[in-house]
Amino acid sequence: MIAGWVAGDEEVLRKQRRTARRIHRQLVEEYQAEVSEAAVRQYVAMLKGRRAREVFVPLDFPLGSMILVLGRT
Repeated sequence: MIAGWVAGDEEVLRKQRRTARRIHRQLVEEYQAEVSEAAVRQYVAMLKGRRAREVFVPLDFPLGSMILVLGRT
């Protein structure tokens, strides 16, 4: 049910999408669900792919831009 709401919200304007808080409120009011808001937030984040993403920063330096100092310490 929640996955369907989140998928459907991808097609509407950003300001008109349901928030995790609104989804929680809707579950409690319309379906009398006994679920915490934190659990709904975690599930919605997982569905939207907001979990920890791997970040890659390319280390590409133009030739001659780095200085290498060789010596004894």
